[in-house]
Amino acid sequence: MDYKIYPMEAQDHPFVLDIYNRIVNQGMSYQRETPFSLEEFIDYVKDHTVYVLKVKDEVCGFFILRPNGPGRVSHIANGTYGLAEKHRGKNLGKELVQKSLEIAKKMGYHGIQFNSVVINNKVACHLYQSFGFKEMAIIPKGYRGDGEYFDIGIYYKNLINEK
Repeated sequence: MDYKIYPMEAQDHPFVLDIYNRIVNQGMSYQRETPFSLEEFIDYVKDHTVYVLKVKDEVCGFFILRPNGPGRVSHIANGTYGLAEKHRGKNLGKELVQKSLEIAKKMGYHGIQFNSVVINNKVACHLYQSFGFKEMAIIPKGYRGDGEYFDIGIYYKNLINEK
């Protein structure tokens, strides 16, 4: 499959926002409960590193990297991934994760931590584990879906001394 992954540009904002908001509306992975407006989204990502996945001329995915916290924990990245529904199951998620690991290392992050991976999202859990992410903890009923609570996992991958 012919694709490219590149730093998000202004013309990509509406397309990335559409994917992001569709995932928010599904209510089974992102922490956010309500969709962003375009202005809110631009403000949200302005201090983050965002890369876009494009197949042919269509924006079909993205990842966001940012410090997991301020100050003394800012050397650990946090990542968010999004893939348009019609492009799932084509190994494009693997490409996003691989590229995000490369970029995080180049940026000097020592590791990447995911704070709330919904355990029911077996595809995401398997994908992260296939890249060497370790499930560090499970928080029972830590994610509130629509009328139901789900367990979440905290995942971590060390980036120091990796080839």
